[in-house]
Parts: sequence; C-alpha cells; structure tokens
Amino acid sequence: MSGTWQQAIPNGSLVLAAVSGGADSVYLAKHLKEQFVRTGHQLAIAHVNHGLRGGDSDADEEFVKSLAGRLEVPCYAQRVDPASLLADGAETGRLPDENSLRKARLGILKALATALGARAIALGHHQDDLAESFLLMSLRGSGPIGLSAMPEVRRLDPDGLFLIRPLLGMTRGEIREALTSAGETWREDSSNSDTRFRRNFLREEILPQLNATYGSATRSLADSARLSGEMADWYRRTCEMVGEDTILARAPGAVLFKTAPLRTNIDHVLHAGVLRQWWLHAAGHRLPVGEMPLPPGRDTLTRMIARLREDHGATSLFENEAQCQAVLTNHIGIIHSRGMSLDEVLGQVGIGFDFPLLLEGDTPPESLDFDGESRLEFTCGSLLVEALSVHCCKPSDFLRRTELIALLDHERVTGTLRFAVSDPSEKVLVAHGMHKSVRKCLQEAGVPDFLTSKVPVLSDDEGVLWIPGIRRAARAWVGDGSSEALRLEWLPQIRKPDGAGSEGNRD
Repeated sequence: MSGTWQQAIPNGSLVLAAVSGGADSVYLAKHLKEQFVRTGHQLAIAHVNHGLRGGDSDADEEFVKSLAGRLEVPCYAQRVDPASLLADGAETGRLPDENSLRKARLGILKALATALGARAIALGHHQDDLAESFLLMSLRGSGPIGLSAMPEVRRLDPDGLFLIRPLLGMTRGEIREALTSAGETWREDSSNSDTRFRRNFLREEILPQLNATYGSATRSLADSARLSGEMADWYRRTCEMVGEDTILARAPGAVLFKTAPLRTNIDHVLHAGVLRQWWLHAAGHRLPVGEMPLPPGRDTLTRMIARLREDHGATSLFENEAQCQAVLTNHIGIIHSRGMSLDEVLGQVGIGFDFPLLLEGDTPPESLDFDGESRLEFTCGSLLVEALSVHCCKPSDFLRRTELIALLDHERVTGTLRFAVSDPSEKVLVAHGMHKSVRKCLQEAGVPDFLTSKVPVLSDDEGVLWIPGIRRAARAWVGDGSSEALRLEWLPQIRKPDGAGSEGNRD
C-alpha cells in the first residue's frame, strides 16, 4: 500500500507501538505520544519478553512499563517461552533463530492488536535499517523486489489492521541525538553489537566506514532501496496485467492458467515475475499468523521457465519447495499450496475447464434416467439429462458448434446409459470405420495426462458416445427419421479469475 500511515489510519484510532526498550522504540513511543495530541489517535504500548537474556530481559520489561507510566499510556507485556518456538526434535538447549522470534513477536502483536481493536501496529524501523537490508540483500544477489525498501504502511489483514513504520525518514544517529537532547534514556541489548551476525557486522563495521568515506552513505543506500521499491511496484503491476490474460481460474491457495501464451508472448523477466506472483498467492494459503509466503527457489523458477519453453506432451511436477508445488503441461499449469490435495485443488480451480472432472466425493449413478428431466450435480458442474420429442429440440442443439451438448436418438442407444470415467484405451468411433482411443481424443484437446483418469464419458453397452466438451462419437445421434431424443448438456461452473463462481446457462 502506498502513501503515509496517517492516510491509512483514521484519527481517533488506537495504535499499538511495539517497544523493546531500545533507543528506536523508545523514540517511537515518545514521538507518537506527542503527535497524537494533535491528531487524536490513541496510543498503547506492547512489549514481548522472550526471556533470552535472563535478568536483562526482565529489566527491559520493567523499563518499558516505567516508560508507559511516564507517558500515561497502557502497557501490555507478554512473555514467550523460547523452547516453544523450536521445531520438534530440535537440539536441547538450542535457542530459536531471529526469524522464529520475529514471527512469534508479530503473531503476538497481531493477536493483541485485534483483541484491543487497534487499527495499526507501529514499529521503530529507520533509515539505517533500510540501508542494512539493502546491503544484505545485495550480497545475496537479490533483484529489485528483494532490494525494495520496507514500506511505511502495509495492510496485515483484510479487516483493516495495518503495520506502520513512522521513523523511516530518520537515521539511527538522529534518533539517539534527539533522545539525548531530551534527557531520555534507553536500554542496550549487548547481542546487537555481536559482529558474528551479518546485520550487526554491517551496522558496526561496514556502514560507519562507508559514511566516513562517502559522507551520507546511509541515506544514499536508503534512497536506492526506495527507488528499487518503485521499480518493483511497476514490475508487479506489469506482471499482474500479463498474468491476468492467461488465468483460467484463481481461488485461495491455487491458480489455474494457460501456459501457451507464456511460452510465446512473454520475455524471460516478465515470465519469472508472473510465476513468482502466482506462487506467492498460493503459498500464502493457510499460513500461520505472522508467517510470510516464500517465493520459489531460484532453481525451481529457472526449471519452470525452461519447461514452459519446451513443446512436449509430458507433465512436469515441481514439488521440492516447502509451501507450494506446480504442475506444468503444454496447455495448462496449476500452482497450489502444498497443504491441498490434487482433488481439493481441482475442486477450487477445475471449474476453469470446459470439460467435466469427477473428483473425490462425486458419485454418478450406475445408469442415467431416460424419463423426464433430471440433473446430476458434481463439483465442477452439472449434467442435465432430458427426454423429449425431436420436434421440441432447439435448432442450436443440432449444430456441431459446441461439444457440451449431446443429442441422442433414444431408439439407437443400446442398453444402459452411463456417465463415468472410462478406460483411456477405450475406442471412440469418430467417423465411418475410423476409431480413436479416449486418451488420444483427450490429448488432441489439450487435456494433460494427469487429468485423464478424472474425465468422465457418456457410454452405452456398445461403447463411448460422448466425451463432454471434447468429442462426440459418430453414432446414435439424432438424424432423419428420429422421433424421440435424449438431450444431455454439461453445464460447467464458471469461475472468474477473482475466484467468484457461477454456473453456465443453457442457450
């Protein structure tokens, strides 16, 4: 979200400031308290005590409570057992890493803000943090997205809770100078000066040298991070526009898309961006509070792009990532959360296909009723079965412009009429004396091989009559002399790219 945090948070709203006791967060609390006198916002302070530094951690908590008392704002302190953040089977005595601690803090802050009815969580990040992050990500070989400055305001959830960073325009030195001038004290965390950690090394050793040599290196690096963010925003918007033209269906945790346009009409950079955005959409499904979706690994993204440029019928599966997996073929691709089964994914996005799929829970009857009108409901659509006089059929039913309608001569149907998945090797009469297997018909229609076992066909005792949306057999159809007809129509669900679904209508 672009713009300043004041534009996102209405006057009078409660803001929860995360205060550790360090200089940055102490200044944040004082700065917001003074500003809120003018704006009418309400302030509360939150402190998370991880207990990692024994008595020092407890002293930090008492310091923050004292600060809140002097500022006359409520303070909410919560303690976390570090052992609870370790993965099962972790080495005894091992401490959680900074990423785990950060996720835990954000989860606690978000839960507290929600309980209090706060509209924003305020953090004390500043220009030096932007410069340090820019250097760290540069050393990792990141592009514009990774190099982007952290935003001043970001929406945390659809209900209107925001994360704000009001101090991004100030340096660490300016913050400490302001506190010293005001006679304000703060707590020092000795672990922040341990140069064995990369960020600390950049902060204590590299940035001071750069500032001594180049004067305003911190501001220049922060400006580069902001410019990278502007470029990344343009890149995202461009990738969204390109991607929207290929999406067949999108739902929470999954995206179904056409692969042919990506193979022919897009360059490598946009290609990667489109796949990356869809991956992040799927990866964000069902994540714990505070956990960010991970982009695809560079190797996975490179192999996905290479597969899309190939022209062969095989299905390629990419599943070595923690949060997502992808299935790519010549015609379609699916990227989905690893927490979803294939049938669950297809139940969400399979309605983007013109042909039916029988998924888990879909149980067609052993035979179709020839009397009157009946409707069979499935996950991806409905099958309408109707017995009527040929004279009552609509003219459009006789045209071969669509494969979604089957018009059978009642008297030429042999035995039981069934709607079920068939043996892919079963033959379909496509012309006089000419047969093709069900598998071949599906392949020619671009149905990927991993779906062939889920596509139902209409058949009688003599064999296949109709593969809905794909092919009609050259027998048993209404013609000259026919009087009674069986009209069957597949009504696929229609899901718009934004996930809204509706059922197709009859002509």
